Parts: sequence; structure tokens; C-alpha cells
Amino acid sequence: MRRSSTGTYQTTTASGEPVRSFVPHPLPPPPQIPPRETLGHLLEAAATALGRLDAVTPLLPAPAFMVYGPIRKEAILSSRIEGIRSSLTGLMLHDAGRPPAATPASTRETAKLVP
Repeated sequence: MRRSSTGTYQTTTASGEPVRSFVPHPLPPPPQIPPRETLGHLLEAAATALGRLDAVTPLLPAPAFMVYGPIRKEAILSSRIEGIRSSLTGLMLHDAGRPPAATPASTRETAKLVP
């Protein structure tokens, strides 16, 4: 990784005496933030979606099943970062009680990431 210069040293005067001081480069421009109207619309859409989810959750026989898939998918993606390859199908078969001898080592390793 190469570091770039953040500024320069220049000779200036302080109280009539020459001193060497560090002068930083100008800061980057502030990020462009969308107008409030756009953010308000996005916030309203998110709140509406959460309201819908909250409304249907009591209708589900087991709401915990809603998080089953995403948690396992996250475990698979996290294990890929470490170079471990496994599939959602393999992980589900492991969870269903497939014999350890029939489960690849990569799937068993990924299963350790699931709470």
C-alpha cells in the first residue's frame, strides 16, 4: 500500500520569526447527500415494508423459520471468504441429520458458523 502526501512543509512567520509549518492539502468536497424529499420517501417505504412484515408475522406458524435461510446463506458466504466451499443444499441436509460420513468436510465447517 502506498501512502500519499497529506500536505507540505512551508516556511512561514510567527511573531516575526521564520518557522517551518505543515500545511495540509485541501479536504475533499463534502459528499453529495440526496435532498430531504428523496430520503423521506425512502424512509417511508422502509417503514411501510417493516409494517407489512410486522402484520404478517403473527400469521406464520413458526416465525423463526423466516430467518433459517438467510442465516445459513450468510454462513455460506462467510465461509467462502475463508476459502471454504459449501452449498445451501448440503448445509440443509447436514441440519436434517445426514450422517457425518456423507457430509463433506467443507459443509461441516460451514455448519459451525450457524448458531
